[in-house]
Amino acid sequence: MKQDELLQALSEVDQGLDACPGWGEIKAIAHAHPIELEEGQLSPGQQAVMILWRVFSVDSEGTSTAPDIEEASAEVIRASLEDFKALCAQEILLGSELDLDAIRSLFEMAQNAAAA
Repeated sequence: MKQDELLQALSEVDQGLDACPGWGEIKAIAHAHPIELEEGQLSPGQQAVMILWRVFSVDSEGTSTAPDIEEASAEVIRASLEDFKALCAQEILLGSELDLDAIRSLFEMAQNAAAA
């Protein structure tokens, strides 16, 4: 998947989650802990989708099920992002109380890792 296609797909998921309670708070945390890629900085929404997609795309053994962005087809990545969006909307944002401190810590770790 090309970089611009990935950014567009991340933006589409972000826009789809905008109506969910708590998504704005997560984006505010992402805004406070920006991550820059070689190609430039992600928007807070793109960053929130990217990080949480990776975190919540794990199987029962803790192995990541998110496809490799550089190897998987655009269709596989988009399908995985849509699965994440459904999970996020139904279970993470609506199904439980958000642990914003844990999310903040996660974004701080991601920011530090990206800066290293």
